[in-house]
Parts: sequence; structure tokens; C-alpha cells
Amino acid sequence: MTDDDFPTGVSADVEALATAAMDREDEALLRELDLLLRQADPMPADLVDRVQFALALDELHAEVAEMTRLSLDALAVRADPTVEAATTSLTFKTDAFTAMVTVTRTGDDAFRLDGWVAPPVPLRVVVRMQEGVREVESDDSGRFVVDGLPGGFAQLVFHHDGGAVVTPMFEL
Repeated sequence: MTDDDFPTGVSADVEALATAAMDREDEALLRELDLLLRQADPMPADLVDRVQFALALDELHAEVAEMTRLSLDALAVRADPTVEAATTSLTFKTDAFTAMVTVTRTGDDAFRLDGWVAPPVPLRVVVRMQEGVREVESDDSGRFVVDGLPGGFAQLVFHHDGGAVVTPMFEL
């Protein structure tokens, strides 16, 4: 077969059908096609797990940041040791940059991350949690904020021109 065996133009009838609004016949045909594809080639039950595993493997090649944790309440002169720390400072050091993140409790189960990157570079910052993912961009001064996070474990992924940097897991 050659390219000459296939028509290059579309007939006016086909063009009219393709640009017309969907009707009941179109919807019925699409439902039948959906059923046929589900029977002939169903989605594997473990597809989501395999995709997540593949994404995790990609991040194995990312640089892992070194983490330093300091409770800012520990610096207070008259801190009550029975009161849970309300603010924690985390520092992540890599060859490309250093990021300081302050974790502040804003409610019973709500937290806010205020972050600064030095030297200031544009980054896409991804906060991964069990409940899902939140993404923000750092501004020109290297600052970023993620508000309304639920408590639990979190991990940051900093995407920059040179690749990605993954932080160790930490608890909000």
C-alpha cells in the first residue's frame, strides 16, 4: 500500500456529520463502542498502581535533599514544654539550592508552609501527601506559600531546570 491508496480529502457529507452537534444516535454509538472496548480490552485492575510505581521510579533519579528540623518554639525563653510546637522550621540543602520551609499550625488539623529558596530560582513546588498533591510556583524572590494542608506526612518535590529535588518525608 502507498499513500495513494488513501483518500486525502474529506467528502462534504463526512465533513457535515463531523461538525454537526451530537445527537442520540451518536451517543448510542459511543455507548456501544465503550462497552465493546471494555469487553475486548479492559483496563488492568492494577494499572493505577503500576503508574504510581513508574512515577516513583522516576523520582529515584532525583536528587535527595538533606533535611534539618528545628522547632521554633524551642527557642522561646518561657516555652511550656507541655504545649505542642506550633511552628517548625525545616531546611533542605542540595547542590543546586537551599530551601527553608516554616510549617505553622493554623487550625486543629490545618497547616501552612511558607518557603524560601536561595539563591532565588523559579521552581515548581509539589507537596505530596496521602490525601493528594498540591502544586505552587515560587516567585522571583524564591518565596512560596501552601496553605490549608491537612495534618499527616508530607514530602516536597522541587522541580527546576536542572531536574528535581525530593525531600525526605516529614510530619505536619
